[in-house]
Amino acid sequence: MIDYPLAKQYLYRIFDKLTNDQRIALYYYNVQMNQLHQDMDELARRKALKTHAKADVAVQQDEEMFKHVHPSLDDEAAWQIHNEVKRLVKRQGIQEICQYLHKLASEDKIFLPNMPSVAYAELVRMGMPDGEGFTLKTFMKYYRK
Repeated sequence: MIDYPLAKQYLYRIFDKLTNDQRIALYYYNVQMNQLHQDMDELARRKALKTHAKADVAVQQDEEMFKHVHPSLDDEAAWQIHNEVKRLVKRQGIQEICQYLHKLASEDKIFLPNMPSVAYAELVRMGMPDGEGFTLKTFMKYYRK
């Protein structure tokens, strides 16, 4: 490791012994190092922002995560499953929703509750319609198939 304060003291002591070209080269080296450190700080800042951005977006929206996400998933994967289920229930019918939920359960991405009414209530909270064709009775018909 370079002891920069010690190197700086040494360069100040011998600065008058350096040629003009050496002084110019030292100046450009200093400018490059300053720019390099600024770039490294900016990259570290961007990485930190990127890491927290996905979780922060959901938190900022005051949205509660899908309750049946598998506990082995980290926060980023859990929010991804949350968004997947949210899109699923808004765009698909009951049969497709149940098939996809079983697929996610077989991949250990979610836990399906034993009682269909609990799963139904959560899916309605996530945005699934609860009107014609999306009743609890219809849901129970396809839930465990």
